[in-house]
Amino acid sequence: MLKKVKGHSGYYGCDKCCQKGLRIENRITFPETKATERTDLQFDEMGDTLHILGDSTLKNIGIGMVSKFPLDFMHLVCLGVVKRLLGIWIKGPIGCRRLAPSAIRRISDHLLNLGKHLPREFLRKGRSLFDVDR
Repeated sequence: MLKKVKGHSGYYGCDKCCQKGLRIENRITFPETKATERTDLQFDEMGDTLHILGDSTLKNIGIGMVSKFPLDFMHLVCLGVVKRLLGIWIKGPIGCRRLAPSAIRRISDHLLNLGKHLPREFLRKGRSLFDVDR
């Protein structure tokens, strides 16, 4: 939002390259490994209107809008990996050792209870493991 660019799930959402995303299994992916890289100069000149949504006030402080912003590790790696592992542990393939329903219920109850003790600034308070598919 601060950079005023498409989000990570948009067709032109990659912060580091100029490729159009491809929808695979209801997700936007960026399969090209040799796509044209984005540059700070291109960003400053608003050269890609499919990626840049508007003029960010951060440009005025003179930092590289492409080179000085790290990729969003939580959404790109952690969230996907943890969600996949939970899916395997809860509904895994046949022959895979799954968590017992009573263990899933206990873990879910603990996650929901922890949410009551988080400050209001935490937008995501936790949810039941029965909601893993969402």
